[in-house]
This record gives sequence, C-alpha cells and structure tokens, in this order.
Amino acid sequence: MDSTELLAGAAGPFLAEIRAVASELVKNGWAEANAGNISFRLPGVPDFAGSDHPLPDARPELGGRALLVKTAGTRMRDLAEDPCSGLCLLCLNEAGTAYRLLGNRQPTSEMPTHLAVHSALVRTRPEHICVLHTHPTGLIALSSLYPEPESLLAKLVRAHVEVQLFRPKLEVLPFIAPGTENLGAATGKAFEEHSGVIWPRHGMVASGSTPAEALDLIEVADKAARIALLSGAPVGPLPADTKQKRHRPPRGQPLPEGIETFFEVRSRDSSLSPEEFGRLPRRPIHVVLDNLRSAFNVGSVFRIADAVRAEEVIPCGYTCCPPHHKLEQAALGTTGSVPWRRFETTNEALVELRSRGIQLVALETAEDATPYDDFDFRRPVAIVLGNESLGVSQSVLRMCDGVIDIPVFGFKNSINVAAAAAVVLYDLVRRYDWL
Repeated sequence: MDSTELLAGAAGPFLAEIRAVASELVKNGWAEANAGNISFRLPGVPDFAGSDHPLPDARPELGGRALLVKTAGTRMRDLAEDPCSGLCLLCLNEAGTAYRLLGNRQPTSEMPTHLAVHSALVRTRPEHICVLHTHPTGLIALSSLYPEPESLLAKLVRAHVEVQLFRPKLEVLPFIAPGTENLGAATGKAFEEHSGVIWPRHGMVASGSTPAEALDLIEVADKAARIALLSGAPVGPLPADTKQKRHRPPRGQPLPEGIETFFEVRSRDSSLSPEEFGRLPRRPIHVVLDNLRSAFNVGSVFRIADAVRAEEVIPCGYTCCPPHHKLEQAALGTTGSVPWRRFETTNEALVELRSRGIQLVALETAEDATPYDDFDFRRPVAIVLGNESLGVSQSVLRMCDGVIDIPVFGFKNSINVAAAAAVVLYDLVRRYDWL
C-alpha cells in the first residue's frame, strides 16, 4: 500500500466530518487564508518507512498513536473541497519521543499545541479525539477590548445566559505568541480541566468527540462575544446618567459572573446619613500618594482610608483624583466619605503638612528602612506611598522623618501599594486602640 492509499485509509472515517466543519468555518468567516487547523487522534496505523523527527518534549501518552493533522499552508476552503489534499499523518514511536510523517507537506505550525492538548485529553477525556482551532471574529474583537482572562470570561457570561452552562468548560489564556512551545504547553495544561481555550487576539481551541462537538463550544463563545459587542457596553467611563448601583442578589440567586450565593449577606455600610458621618471624629492619619500610576490602586487606598476613617487622602503629581471612572470602580463610593485634596507635587504637600507639625513617614523598601511594627509613630502622622514601579521619589524621601518597610519573604521584594497601605494603616489603628 503506497503512502497516498495509507493516508486515505486513515482519514476515511473522518472525511465527511472534516468537509462539513471546514465548510462551516469558511461560511462564518473564521478561516481567512490558511487560518485554523484540525487534528484527530487515532489508535494506531500500519508501519511505514520514513525518518524520525524528534519532539522537543516527550509525549508518552501518545506513544504508538497517530495524529491526522491539517498541513501548513492549507486553506479550510481547500479542505472543504478535498480533505485528503490538506492532511498529513504523524505516527509517534512507542516512547512518544519522535514521530514519522506520512504525506508530502509539513503539519500545521500549531503542532506543539495539538500534541500538548491530545496528551492531556488521553489522560482526562479520552473520548475527545478531535481538536479544532479557528479564528472567531467576535471573540478576537472582544478579547482586544478585554484582554484580561477574568474580565473576558465575565463579559461572555453577562452577555449570554447560555454561557453559564458552558463556563466550566472554558478558559482564557494570557496572550502568547502563536505557534510557540510556550503556547502549546499553556494550552495543554488548560485542557486538563477544560474543553475550550480562548487565545486573546488570536482565536479559540476546542476539543470534542467529533468536530461538530468542538465547533459547538466555539460557536457559543463567539455568539456571546458578538452579543457583548452589539450591546454597546461601554469600554471607557460610564455616562453619569447610566451608572447604577450594584445590589447584592438574594440568597441562592446567580450573580452576573455565574457565581451563586448560598448565604444571607448583610450590608455593614454605615446607617448614618452623610452629614452625620461627616461629623464623626477622624483618625489623625494623612495618606499621601506620590505619583501613583494605577487608578485602581488609588481607589483601593480611598476605600482603606474610609475603613480606618483616616483624616484625608492627598493625591500628588500625576496621581489621578476624583472624579475618575477607574478610581471609582475600586473606591466604591468612598471618595465621597473620605476628605481629599490634591497637590501639584508631593514636596509641596509635605511642606504644608510639616508646617502643621505632622510626622512624615515614607513606606518604601529602602536600605535603611525600619520595619513598620518597630517604628516610633507620633500623632498626627502622614504615610507617604510611592509609585508602583519607581517607589517614593528621592527628594520626597529626604523630606521625611523616617522610612518604614513591610518585611517580605517571597521572590518579589514588595507587595501591592494598596495592600501595603492596609497593613500599615491597620497597624496604626491597632497600636492606638482605635479598633
């Protein structure tokens, strides 16, 4: 039996399915040029002559098995016409360390992903013998607007209620360059628990017992993405008249993200009116923000300052200040309960604070810093927080009465600036018996 007959025999049971799914991808506009690929895992094929091609990573799960794979450069519209013309056969040795290639063309450039995914499927869902990759237009567009995995998944679930049923099958990876071993390894790991993996700005990979089953999952995800795009949900700040308060759902009701609450949830927000709350005594703690770049961190600091009822928050330099939509998302309304004022430079703010006898303390991982719990704080005190990457500026450090740090024991030498603020502010509240 020659190679053409051997390839046709191995592909024979799948030709009708390949033709159907390739036609569907072309019709959807998800297979531009030679985009997308497909593979099937076979139990084995007759031996054939050829050179061994070593694999970068051994795949013992696939030892003695064969993969029917779309070849590099083949168009899906060509597969729809003549599937055998765009397929090749990879037969792995018993150890899964090398393969022989049957066919005149090389397999798809995403071969590392197909090998990694099939290896995972053999262990977790052996009935899933098909892996399909394509470029769904809606998903790619939405992932460009919401590149963070959790943001994208939440957007899909909110857009289309059916996605809640499929949510456990879906995963989103961070962007990884196409055709790389890194992409293959990350995707293979994701398929140990999921059946569909979204590649931001690239497409989606899905598995199934048939190509149609794999395509079903991709269609549901892309439909949700297109609904999200068509709904016109804002990417930037919400217009003032469309902002709505988010209420806690009653017990047992699903949240938009698909999470269900099983316990009664009580609000601990103050029962006082804003005017009455404003007359409460405040702790003599001033929080100075020296050129923070993240609006979300600034919002989190406002919320922490509200929690300890600090005297004020002072954004300086290019630190954003209210009103700012990202800041408000993290602050959850506390910009209205925490006094704040802005200075053009942090140095100007410190000059003004010192003139009022306020102790100036920088929170920074400096060489001569004192652990925060050993420092002799006075009252009132101003805690200076610095830029997430650059830290507190040198000129500001020189103006401070002391520098404190938070001991850390991990690979990184610091923690998130808002988390650091929470540690120090609550230590002040504890040591002065304000709890």
